[in-house]
Amino acid sequence: MKLSKMYCVVAAGCATVFSMGAIAAGGVHHLQIQLLRDGKLIVAGEIPDVLVANSGFSTSSGRPIGYAVCQKVGDATQIATLEKFVGMSLLVQTLRTDGDAVDLSLSAADTVERGISQIGPQDCPSQVVATEGLTDHDVRATIRDCQTIDVPLNDPRYHVHLSMKAD
Repeated sequence: MKLSKMYCVVAAGCATVFSMGAIAAGGVHHLQIQLLRDGKLIVAGEIPDVLVANSGFSTSSGRPIGYAVCQKVGDATQIATLEKFVGMSLLVQTLRTDGDAVDLSLSAADTVERGISQIGPQDCPSQVVATEGLTDHDVRATIRDCQTIDVPLNDPRYHVHLSMKAD
């Protein structure tokens, strides 16, 4: 008799643990992300649990282009080598959550190289990498559970399509 009572207590405890797990799983909010140009998908991704602090999504494809910058300091000349990224990138970061609402920061680029030119005086020339295309940083958006929104970017051909839903 004592063994069966103990078994019931253990079984009840297990049921409680499984029940709590089910509640926690139901609270997972997925954020579907799509970057589109002229209505055509460029890249898609997901933040599996967007309500977790500091969650985010990042992807890129492209290449860094090296260039040199010259600076005169007194009689000395200093040359610095830098890189500029050219290609596609998308970064979505969770800034703040409030219940089922999420404040996001979005940054996107879709650029191509148009050449490297030289500027400055003959004795201290610098290079400039010319690019063309979308470059947009820190665009803010707020989305709630079961909501779908389109976030416009600074080039009207582009937007980020966001959709959030709970499991």
